[in-house]
Amino acid sequence: MYLKKRLGEISNRKGQIQWDTGQTVRNIYQIEPKVQITPIPWQRSEMHFATGHGPFPTYLHRFRLKSTDLCGCGEQGGPIHYATECPLTSSYHLTKLTTDLIQL
Repeated sequence: MYLKKRLGEISNRKGQIQWDTGQTVRNIYQIEPKVQITPIPWQRSEMHFATGHGPFPTYLHRFRLKSTDLCGCGEQGGPIHYATECPLTSSYHLTKLTTDLIQL
């Protein structure tokens, strides 16, 4: 049992170093900076929003599943656009963070 625990700790430490120094998915890193062994209980839609890997024109266009990355309103259609700017989804908008809050 000791060996299994020790290998888990080593693996977790290496994973944390890679997570801290990696260049991809920085938006997820800002939400969850610590590597955890147990999965985060996120809903599928939350994961789509946080990663941008979902039914967004920017994502679908990247894989040539959509001819353009533009939203129906004419702007680039990523998750932040839909959640904060798009006039077609205004009733669902989140409040944009000010530069003061981003530092938190």
